Amino acid sequence: MNTLLNTCKLCLTSPRKFMDLSGLIIAQYIRFSDKHDDVVKFFMKKLRQKSPTSLLSAQMKALIYTYDSYTEKDVDALAKRAVMQFSFKAGKSLVDFVKQGIQYGLQDAPSKCDFLAPALTPYVKRSSMAHKRQNSR
Repeated sequence: MNTLLNTCKLCLTSPRKFMDLSGLIIAQYIRFSDKHDDVVKFFMKKLRQKSPTSLLSAQMKALIYTYDSYTEKDVDALAKRAVMQFSFKAGKSLVDFVKQGIQYGLQDAPSKCDFLAPALTPYVKRSSMAHKRQNSR
C-alpha cells in the first residue's frame, strides 16, 4: 500500500513525465482490495484536477497495458469503472482519447481489433449522455 501511495505522489508531481507509471497505477484499479481501489480513485481525481487530458492519457495507457497483459474482459471492467472518474466537459480531449484508442486497435489489425469495443464504448456512451444532458438545459 505504501508503494502505491508513494508512486501516486510521484506521478502527481509531473503527470506528463510519469504518464506510463500513471497508466500502470490506473491499471491496478479493481485488481486488489477496496483500499487499493480508493487510492487509485483518489489518484485519478487528483490527476483530473491537474489536467483532464492527462487523466485520459493515463487511462488509455492503463487500458492498453491491461489488454496486453490480461484479458478483454479485464479491459471492459477497467473501462467501465475508470470512465466514471472523468468529467466530459472537454470535448477535444475525448476525441484525442478515442483517436488514440482506434489507432492502437487498428495497429496490427485484425489482432488488436477486439480492444476497441470494450475499451472505447463506455467512454463514448458516457460522453453521449453528458452531451444529451447539456443540450437539454
